[in-house]
Amino acid sequence: MYYWKGINYLNVETKYFKEYLLHLYDIFNNLCISKLKFDKHSKKITGNIHENIYFISITLPCINEFHSIFYNSNGTKIIPININELLIPIGLAYWAMDDSYKKHLCTDNFTKDALIKVLKENFKLA
Repeated sequence: MYYWKGINYLNVETKYFKEYLLHLYDIFNNLCISKLKFDKHSKKITGNIHENIYFISITLPCINEFHSIFYNSNGTKIIPININELLIPIGLAYWAMDDSYKKHLCTDNFTKDALIKVLKENFKLA
C-alpha cells in the first residue's frame, strides 16, 4: 500500500493467481486509476523471469477507514478488538486467497490463542 494524502489499494499477484486478481479487479475496477497492468522482470540474483499482474485504486476516504481498522498509525498490521465480529465466512475466504503463504494463513499479529478462539467461535475450526 502506498501513502499519499490517503490510502489507496494496490494488489500485485503473480501469474499463478491471475484468476483471483481478475476477480478483485472486477470488484474494484470503477475505483481504479488504470487498467490491469502486466509486468515481466528478472530477478537480479537468479535471472529468473517473473510475471506480475497488478492494479492501483484511487485514494478514497472509505479505504482510509478500512485501513485504520487493521493498521496502526505506524502502518503495522494489528488485530482489531472486534475481529470475531468482522471475520465472516467470505472474509476468511478472501484472507486465505489474498494473505496466505502456500498452505498457511498469514497470521503475523495474531497470538495463537486469539486465532484459535476466533476460528472456533466463528467457524467451528481449530
